[in-house]
Amino acid sequence: MKTFLFILILFTSFAFNFVNNDFPLGYHVDEIKKVSFILENRQDFKHPLLLLQIPRLVNLVLDWDTPEAITFLGRTLSALYGTLIVFITYLIARKL
Repeated sequence: MKTFLFILILFTSFAFNFVNNDFPLGYHVDEIKKVSFILENRQDFKHPLLLLQIPRLVNLVLDWDTPEAITFLGRTLSALYGTLIVFITYLIARKL
């Protein structure tokens, strides 16, 4: 039962982080810059490296080439990161 509840919590976390991620590109000021960095394989080192490197790595498999697709990829990965934070918090709290 505990495992089921934990999976439900993780699913709910992902849903809350992922739902309504379809707002227009450019809603966040730095989003266009990040998308162009991923598409053009550039970087200015003012953004965290993992924030750009992980979508680049995933995009090697997906091979998406439009700004909208890269934006969707970044927002989806962000939702996964939010769910991962819940999972890691659970692991740490369980040890304590």
